[in-house]
Amino acid sequence: MPPRGRRPDTRRQAAPRRLDQEGPIPPLALAAASVDGDVSRNRISPTTRATFQAVALLVRELREKTKTDPMNEARRAQELKRIEGLATALARTAAKQPTLLTLLTDDAARLPGTATILAELRAKTGLEAPDEPEPLVPDPSNSREQRSVIPLSGPAVNAWPTDNG
Repeated sequence: MPPRGRRPDTRRQAAPRRLDQEGPIPPLALAAASVDGDVSRNRISPTTRATFQAVALLVRELREKTKTDPMNEARRAQELKRIEGLATALARTAAKQPTLLTLLTDDAARLPGTATILAELRAKTGLEAPDEPEPLVPDPSNSREQRSVIPLSGPAVNAWPTDNG
């Protein structure tokens, strides 16, 4: 029985808005939540970092696309609010693990694996790839194979040129 003086709320709750579950934001939010969970558990792998960077890049791209796409101002404001909420979530995650902050800068080099995750997220969100080709970043694991150490002892020492010559 409801307390005296109050009427029971007979209004029906509106069904959750389908708009919130459509578009590119929900898959990005899931990926951001996954990264946040990894950071909270202090299990930050290279994949976690690459996912964080990919989500940040797509959020930035989505913000620019929303600002330029033709739509009414109310819709634009609503979309930008959702995008800003996702950007805020990424910033909070980066605040938990300050090494992630460097991945948010405009001039941050792409991590190995970011391109793959970007492609996967683009497929899930329905966002198209930009027209410009992505810059190639050398894979640090390959550069280790090319490096070699020349020992200072042994027969190679006599093979070096000298000033006596």
